[in-house]
Amino acid sequence: MDTTTLKEADMNQMIIQLMEREKKKKKIKKNLYEKKKLEPQNYSHMKKFKINPKEEKSLNKEEIKSHLINFFQEQEKIYKDEEMNTKNYIIEETKKKEKELNGYYIYCQEFKNEYNNYFNSFIKESEDIRKDLKDLQIQYMDDKILLGNKRKMELDNMLHFYKEKLLDIKNHWDTKNFCDDNLKNIVYDILNVIN
Repeated sequence: MDTTTLKEADMNQMIIQLMEREKKKKKIKKNLYEKKKLEPQNYSHMKKFKINPKEEKSLNKEEIKSHLINFFQEQEKIYKDEEMNTKNYIIEETKKKEKELNGYYIYCQEFKNEYNNYFNSFIKESEDIRKDLKDLQIQYMDDKILLGNKRKMELDNMLHFYKEKLLDIKNHWDTKNFCDDNLKNIVYDILNVIN
């Protein structure tokens, strides 16, 4: 609602009040004396709002016009002051909110940069760990193969060594007679398993 609409509404209200006042003047004159009699002492401070009979006189168009002009000038001043105060308040609040938003934006940018740094370092560390794991897996497989070959060689050497020993024992027994055939049979069984 703009100020012209408010002015027209206030002007209409003022005219209606003045017209009603004219109609009630006669009634007020009659009832004034009775009200003074019935008025309690507690409401004596309200007398300043009562219409004084000396002030009662008919208003002409010029007086109404001057009252309306004064009223509208006062209202316009009030509206302008209110508008200025509202504008200033809005400007101050806007500056505060803008400052808060700028601070929040800076905070978000710093958080984003920090998050990106952490994320990039995490990705780099993950890649390094993956590479280390792959290297360890390769080394494990190499060590496993090397260890398997080494054990196989050791077992083959041990097997060859004991086979030689058992063959020596067998040859030795073949040339001589021993009284224990069970021991001889065990050696033959072992040699059969080895072969």
